[in-house]
Amino acid sequence: MFKREFSLKNKYDFSNIFKNGESQSSPHLILKKRPSNEGKKAIGIVVSGKFSKSSVIRNKIKRLIAEEVRVNISSMPAGKYVFIPKKNILNENGKISVNVEILSSEINTLLSKMALS
Repeated sequence: MFKREFSLKNKYDFSNIFKNGESQSSPHLILKKRPSNEGKKAIGIVVSGKFSKSSVIRNKIKRLIAEEVRVNISSMPAGKYVFIPKKNILNENGKISVNVEILSSEINTLLSKMALS
């Protein structure tokens, strides 16, 4: 997990990013970003109950995404980010079908796209 100082903490931040942030998507992830006035980085990961009824699966996906973000956090520009996994990460049995390398490359691609825009 990334440090607590990098996490989005309140509902207002999440709703503000969802309403006013710019969005990029990859085959398995959606990244929403909003520039930060303070020059800080803040990251949130949203995996809803509709995604999977099993909290074990939802938390595993959060941990996978958080670990890849933690590795890349130093290269991220300042801003507020929300990562949202798409349903196709899971196979028809409800298990995670994407390996870490694919997820890592998609996160790197999304972050580089956001840095360019």
